[in-house]
Amino acid sequence: CTFGIYLLLWDEENARLELYNSAVLRQPFFRKKELLVVGIANGEEEGISLIQRIVDKSVKQFGCVDLAAVLFGEEIRE
Repeated sequence: CTFGIYLLLWDEENARLELYNSAVLRQPFFRKKELLVVGIANGEEEGISLIQRIVDKSVKQFGCVDLAAVLFGEEIRE
C-alpha cells in the first residue's frame, strides 16, 4: 500500500465518485464492501483533477452531470 496513491471509487448507491487514499481502504469497514475502482491517481491533487475531467466531459457531452453515462456508457434512469 502506497500512501501517495489515491483511488477513485464509484458509489453506485448514491451515483457519485469518491476519492480515497489507498491506505484508508485497509480499514475493516472497507473489507466488507464491494468496491468499484474507476481511476487511480498519484496524489490527492491528481485525483481531484481526474474527477474534474470526468465532470467536464459529462457536461460537454450531455449538458449536465451524468457520471454513469461518462463512466459506463449509459445514462442514469430515475
